Amino acid sequence: MSIIAPQHRVVLIRLTKSYPISDESSPEFRGQLYAATSKWWKIAASRTVQGPGAPEFAFAVHRGVVKAVYKIESWRRSPDSTRFGFSGTSSSELDGIYGGLDVSQYFPNGASNPVRFVNCSSAAATAVTPDELVGAPQLSEVDRVELITELARKLDQEPLAHIMLGGRELFHTNLLAWFCREMPQQASDVFDALVPIPDSADTKPQGYIRRVDRERGHLDLSIWWDDHRTPMVIENKVFSLPDPDQLDGYSARILNDTELDRPTQIILSLQDPQWPEDTFDTTDRVPGGASWVRVSYGRLSELILHALEGVSVSYEVEIIRHYAEMIKVLQELADAVTVRSEDEPVLLTDSLAGAHIEQRLLWSLAKLRARSVSQIIQSDLDACSFDCTVDSGFSNGTPVITAFHYLQPNRAKGTSVGWQLQGREFRLCAVLPGLAGASDADAQSRLDWGKSNCQHFDFSVVDPALNSAALQEYPKGDAASGAFNKFNPDFIYRSKKLDSLTVAQLLHAARLAARSRSTE
Repeated sequence: MSIIAPQHRVVLIRLTKSYPISDESSPEFRGQLYAATSKWWKIAASRTVQGPGAPEFAFAVHRGVVKAVYKIESWRRSPDSTRFGFSGTSSSELDGIYGGLDVSQYFPNGASNPVRFVNCSSAAATAVTPDELVGAPQLSEVDRVELITELARKLDQEPLAHIMLGGRELFHTNLLAWFCREMPQQASDVFDALVPIPDSADTKPQGYIRRVDRERGHLDLSIWWDDHRTPMVIENKVFSLPDPDQLDGYSARILNDTELDRPTQIILSLQDPQWPEDTFDTTDRVPGGASWVRVSYGRLSELILHALEGVSVSYEVEIIRHYAEMIKVLQELADAVTVRSEDEPVLLTDSLAGAHIEQRLLWSLAKLRARSVSQIIQSDLDACSFDCTVDSGFSNGTPVITAFHYLQPNRAKGTSVGWQLQGREFRLCAVLPGLAGASDADAQSRLDWGKSNCQHFDFSVVDPALNSAALQEYPKGDAASGAFNKFNPDFIYRSKKLDSLTVAQLLHAARLAARSRSTE
């Protein structure tokens, strides 16, 4: 049974070590409790923007009990800009309702994330707020291009990078497993430092890695120590991010493996998924599941280079040193292509035209860029309460960004309409699974549907944002006459070929398209 009423959007903040040690009846306790609760927390920037995904109240929770309730008035960044804190005042009204109540049901057994959002709608995880996008970029576009080009040049000079671009996750899995076997002492130091030591750990590790398995139960790496430490499972996500269903599946595989007894679960990724406190809990999704902790490849690089300090030079040491330097550059590249200003071009290739960057690397960076853009658009539409699903992909060497609104509740089979940007081609499109098929009759039925629903293909809705009113629509003719391009088995569209497009323009177009759907 839910304790927190659905009209109250809340963030629960569980305090352990930071809980004030002074007596709760003392004058200084309330100030100390507010200071501990209000800062600093790793949450997505999109959670700090007013809208259905942002909390209105913060509950200070200790040992499962609500100790104070604060009305959130504003959010601010920490001095290092990596976390957020809120400014607020005590809420006597909600404190009278919830103060002293046990809310431990919102923190399932095994949940390690101290931050829980309640009655806040899902929000796309972004690293910057809309106001920050409008502000001055951290780097000029010219400087950013120079930075990306120089980092790509460094990467091109590293032989391991060329092997990595051919193997992706498998390359990292194999090399890290080799590191564990050849240098167990240094590898133990690295992997043990990936996550903070739990409060209950009162024994300093004494041993080293004794065993490492690759692809055990389709899990990238499984590591065991020869001392008291619990096993560790590592999943590599280099140019992609795991979705919740993937994480649930990984957790289920771990639960079915009797040798992996409550392991530490790590996701290595270049792109920050913006999980609260870098943690994704599967505890309330998979019975007996546990939390996944995201660690950047940049952090892995720091730990490896530190572990190698003072170690005698050898072939093995130099290979791992080269690997650490390579993933450091790779992390810097991933950070450089993340959107920081709405004045930036959507397409990475617009900025990097003429730059000499290895094609596979350019494609991988373009994927990261497209995902960053799609997250920003999704967050913006979420904040406006528009029912629209934004996603990104990569097809035929070109990044794809899509935004669809479903016309039926059953999203698995229902008709969806929206837009798609692939390269410079902007499409107004529909996906018609109920009319799917490869025959001429199936194709004609989809064209007939488009003709009868031509309002979904009206470019005049988005032309003001895209500055595309004077551009030719394809195919020639119009939707009312049944003129459409198509991809079998269920996709029809009309399109325009655009010049360069900024993030601000695409955001504006997305809002206009979503608003037009909401008024239909």
